Amino acid sequence: MRAAYFICLFLLLAQKAAFSQDVKEILPITPDDRILILAPHPDDETIGCAGVVQAALKAHAVVKVVLLTNGDSNEFAFIAFEKRLTFKREEFLHMGEVRYHETVTALRFLGLPEKNIVALGYPDFGTGDILTGAWDDKKPFLSLLTRVRNVPYKEALSSGAPYTGNSIIKDLRGVIEDFKPTRIFVTSPVETNRDHRALYVFLHIALWQLEGKMPEPQVLPYVIHVVGWPVPRGYHPNLGLEPFYKFKYSDVIWQKYSLSEQQVKNKHDAIMLFKSENEPNSTYLLTFARKNELFGEYPPIELNDNKCRVVWNEVGAKDRMTKNLQTGNWEKLSSLSYSLSGKYLYMRIIMKKSLYKNFGLNVYLLGYKRGVDFAKMPKLHLFTGVGGLSIHDKDKTIFVKDADFSFHNRKMIFRIPLVTMGGPDYVMSYSRAAFGDLPLDKTAWRILILDKNK
Repeated sequence: MRAAYFICLFLLLAQKAAFSQDVKEILPITPDDRILILAPHPDDETIGCAGVVQAALKAHAVVKVVLLTNGDSNEFAFIAFEKRLTFKREEFLHMGEVRYHETVTALRFLGLPEKNIVALGYPDFGTGDILTGAWDDKKPFLSLLTRVRNVPYKEALSSGAPYTGNSIIKDLRGVIEDFKPTRIFVTSPVETNRDHRALYVFLHIALWQLEGKMPEPQVLPYVIHVVGWPVPRGYHPNLGLEPFYKFKYSDVIWQKYSLSEQQVKNKHDAIMLFKSENEPNSTYLLTFARKNELFGEYPPIELNDNKCRVVWNEVGAKDRMTKNLQTGNWEKLSSLSYSLSGKYLYMRIIMKKSLYKNFGLNVYLLGYKRGVDFAKMPKLHLFTGVGGLSIHDKDKTIFVKDADFSFHNRKMIFRIPLVTMGGPDYVMSYSRAAFGDLPLDKTAWRILILDKNK
């Protein structure tokens, strides 16, 4: 009895780790809605949006689900499901077929026919690398476990397409332009899984390319992979999903969809149909079968040209969480700011404590310019450490005469010429810090809007 008491107490305290914040209901789904759900892997659409699917179908709205990958490189799931170890290319591709058909089965259970499900078939655990480096159709990305460079699945939208950013954008843009969604549900840019983060960025690139060609849809990111969230783990249908404490200082705009008891039960039963994923991970997956589904979007950061002055635009503090190596606790960085001044984009990071000797920082800047092929735009990766600053454009090291980096004690400032980024209208920005080989901190992908006319 005493053990049970402490377990209950722990669960209650864990729930209190979620902070109090006003989370509004999403607008009711109507018959005029066209709901597009983008999932990085088979099961994400059900884990994150099974309630939305049910609500949309009940409202007689049209629903389409798009799978970025077939989830074919989850070796842990393969070992648990098949009860053996493998390194054979064909067996990983078989696992991709299994996972695709599990999504078909789960969504069919919820009422969505297979004809409304689109598989793109890009590489599991590879789309993040494609985003930042693989844009040349002559040099497609090579998947580590399947050992293929082209979409291998016959049911895929563009079977045989090379594993490049061009292919992904073309497929996403085509689906969106044809379907004309009113709302798009996609994984969050703050997640730890690289495929989840990459899909968010690919979506926005596709939407930028479609500006003026169709009404702008509402984008509602759902969250799945965040360290220490949700709590408690397991199936708790009477609990809700709340923003976790790591988002406390964030500027995320949160919304939710509240599920009925029957919808929660249906979601539970649909999740259980993912047999290959439930073998190793059922407790975690069922954590999302709760009273509500949670959606949070970061607003874009609008930067006006301050001409000859550097005026810092500070972003939400959630983008500034780091881990103390001595205590193991997460701590808030003091500041993350951007500025647009004349010909340069500035980025300033102020750490809460002095920098370690082997501290390193990776910054990714992906610029988008209207009327320019995004594949030809620079994809910058800046790295600073004990050796100073190095800049790469995809896989090539480049020299940028007017680039500058300075650091002192806790403060780091980057200055990057806009011309080096292709003179963009928008920039996707992401940073990742490290101490030696140990990752410490990463920000969400954030959208910067550059207004160079003010």
